[in-house]
Amino acid sequence: MIKINHGGRKQIMKALDTTYPTIRAALNYECDTDICRKIRTYALRSLNGKVLEY
Repeated sequence: MIKINHGGRKQIMKALDTTYPTIRAALNYECDTDICRKIRTYALRSLNGKVLEY
């Protein structure tokens, strides 16, 4: 799971023109499509997201 703040999710929505459910699924590693990989990369590189392991 990648942890970012709620404002970061809004940034991703605007930057990548996607929806909140897609972002949630991508950050929880529930999907592995091209857009999900872009969301995870954006969250880690641009928003300093933290990878949490369960």
